Amino acid sequence: MGFKLSHLYAPPDVNPVTLKARSIPVLNPVDIYGRVFFFSWFGFMIAFWAWYTFPPLVANSNIVSLCATLLVRLVAGPLCDQFGPRNVFGGLLLVGSIPLGLAPLVHDARGIYVSRFFIGILGGSFVPCQVWSTGFFDKNVVGTANALTGGFGNAGGGITYFIMPAVYDALAGLGYLPGQAWRLTFLVPLGMVISTGIALILLCPDTPTGRWSDRHLHAQREPLNLDAHHAPSNFDLETSIGTNTEKANSIVDVPGRITDRPDPIETSKNKKQLLPRSSPDDANDDDSNSDKQDDKSSAIAITIPITLEPSNTINYNTHPTATPNHPAATVPAPSTAAAKETIQPPTARELARVALSPQTAFHVLTYACSFGAELAVNSVLAAFYAARFPGTLSQTGAADWAAAFGFLNVVARPLGGIVSDLLYKHFSSSLGRENEEGMVLWWKKGWVVLCGLVTGALLVVIGAINPGKEGLVFALVALMAVFLEAGNGANFSLVPHVHPRANGVLSGLTGAGGNLGGVLFAVVFRCMDDGTDYAKGFWVIGVVTLVVNLGVCWIPPLPKA
Repeated sequence: MGFKLSHLYAPPDVNPVTLKARSIPVLNPVDIYGRVFFFSWFGFMIAFWAWYTFPPLVANSNIVSLCATLLVRLVAGPLCDQFGPRNVFGGLLLVGSIPLGLAPLVHDARGIYVSRFFIGILGGSFVPCQVWSTGFFDKNVVGTANALTGGFGNAGGGITYFIMPAVYDALAGLGYLPGQAWRLTFLVPLGMVISTGIALILLCPDTPTGRWSDRHLHAQREPLNLDAHHAPSNFDLETSIGTNTEKANSIVDVPGRITDRPDPIETSKNKKQLLPRSSPDDANDDDSNSDKQDDKSSAIAITIPITLEPSNTINYNTHPTATPNHPAATVPAPSTAAAKETIQPPTARELARVALSPQTAFHVLTYACSFGAELAVNSVLAAFYAARFPGTLSQTGAADWAAAFGFLNVVARPLGGIVSDLLYKHFSSSLGRENEEGMVLWWKKGWVVLCGLVTGALLVVIGAINPGKEGLVFALVALMAVFLEAGNGANFSLVPHVHPRANGVLSGLTGAGGNLGGVLFAVVFRCMDDGTDYAKGFWVIGVVTLVVNLGVCWIPPLPKA
């Protein structure tokens, strides 16, 4: 399914098995999928804005929040799997608003750092943002969706550097003293964080199928969903219970063995549907029913009351679904589709399995190099520019050029996800079996590694050569930023495929890895001649990035199980 301009605003086609959208209605927040997409990136952007409220006002306070955010991301992943990403997302925004609202009450440096630490809770909202987006968009666009929500959200860090000083200047112009003005500026992000947290909880669903607690029911009644959309399935309802599936409360003769008892499936309306288990003998039951009735020792005809919901009572949000000629119509059997992608409550055994898998190590280490390097470089870039060109570049000019590094996230991170999805579409023409998906995902994984290698090489070039021309330095940093931030998007394009039943756990571990990398690389900059040799710091981080990506490139994209 190629891109069309209407995909930006029209209700998307949905996968009939998982009910995930196969396009992204970016410009249609009224649609359920467009609404979730909007609140995913907007909520994360507001959280990022509030997370960075201190740096423009109080220097060197942002590093304190990285440790807090790391811990929150580790916890947020399992919480998403247990309670749903929407609830965790809204909860983090509302809980994070408390220290944000109390920040103006501090009166000394210690209070500022304590407040900044707890405001770091808001940085953990990245995890539910990605898990929520993954739950609403199908595999053909999930990389783009995650990259867009992450990239747009990261722009909140750049917005902070413009909005907070502007609000401060406006309040100072109204006659407020500096000590009063900087405290009052917190009212703006505080109001946005609270209102956004409440809005996404009230206006958005947990999953495309309804409430988080009912997500398993959709997988159970998937055979009826497939039949309603004429999609192939291992469950042939027309053969088993007759062709009239829209007649409710009917009496149906179901041939079969006495041991083939139907399975009751409880629907959300508390109605019971009875589906016979298929067996190799069922295909010829209609032709040999009379003969089997004579041999009562081996088989009987079972007459049972069966309640079938008409197909038009299932709410698909009026979105087009698969047809026999649509690619979405070719879907796996229920046991390998919706059930496989249904997130399970985390257990200690599952947490250990995911945390210790080589695939998790790949994502954590590569994201530590990409997002970790982004955090560290962003924190020193203005100082690097000012120190490298002291005679020609003012402090304000250096800060403006450094801000461009963060704003490239709006383009570069989505680019990483888009390229990843294009590779997936191009090489998945024969997608069907698990091992074939693993082969296709090598291309997604290769794109992650390529971004890491190019980033590492450019960091080494910037640090080793340390060019003396402003234009050349700006160009090299911008090119490095494109591959660095594209690597972030590419990483979370692959994450949804790896452990789909524990997507929150893997997302939390990967996100925490990014924060850990930010802390470690910040230490690298501080250790280079007491934090003054920025070029050497670039060189060291580049070498680490190259070594890590080469060291994990052999890991298969999917676990063997």
